[in-house]
Amino acid sequence: MNYIELINNFWKADLEFSFTGNETKLYMFLLHTSNSLGWQNPFRLSYRQIAIRVNLETGWVDRFLGGEAGMSEGYWE
Repeated sequence: MNYIELINNFWKADLEFSFTGNETKLYMFLLHTSNSLGWQNPFRLSYRQIAIRVNLETGWVDRFLGGEAGMSEGYWE
């Protein structure tokens, strides 16, 4: 899937799940970061680094990624 397809799929999913502004911001940041790194998989960022870059509280990022995405040790991989 390419960048535009991923964004279009996100907006289709949003119609069903009604993502919050923070969830949207976080997804778009992670998508942008992955694209910027040439789709390196995985890439590693601490929840703190993510929180700073998207101006969200570290605790929210930790709960969302750790609880919802099955991440561990406070890092997105």
